[in-house]
Amino acid sequence: MKRRIFTIGLSELGISQLYLCKEKVDAVDLWFDTARADEYEPLPVYDFGNGRFTLTDGHSRAFVMACNGFHNVRVLVDTDEMITSKMGQRLYKRDIEWCERKGLHTVADLSGRIISERRYVILWIERCKRLHNLFSGDIRNARNAAEGFPDMYLYGSDKNVLYFERNDKYYKYENGVMTNDELFNTAETGDM
Repeated sequence: MKRRIFTIGLSELGISQLYLCKEKVDAVDLWFDTARADEYEPLPVYDFGNGRFTLTDGHSRAFVMACNGFHNVRVLVDTDEMITSKMGQRLYKRDIEWCERKGLHTVADLSGRIISERRYVILWIERCKRLHNLFSGDIRNARNAAEGFPDMYLYGSDKNVLYFERNDKYYKYENGVMTNDELFNTAETGDM
């Protein structure tokens, strides 16, 4: 299959993650050579049905490019099964929804969301795992339980635990009891 590579404005690209890892951004910044930008592999994108190409990977590189004054970037349509499968579509559409809920639309919007690797693993990688668990389990039971908390946003699960957020605070619902998710709340405030 021929790869479809084209150029698009960075401000036109959607994003599919809430945070950037500081250590990764720093490493990309050291590695990135503005004079060789056209030689680098195009960034993978996909249209998840909203008429906008969204980055499926390469957020750090796109961010570094934006910081270095680039307005356009070469991209290719991502055909990886993880992206095109039914589960991949569900996961990425929810990632995009998360970004919209936080008012994040382009990589430039992530400038205030660059966090340490430790916090990134908790707030992003673990959040994605929780979402995958939610979509892999019985989503109807989870949604039924979530109806009891209409002012909260259900974002994930793990075995018998449901995970919610409200106003940038995280909660877990387990054995009929809603409590603070101390790990996520501590990571969110940076107190770790």
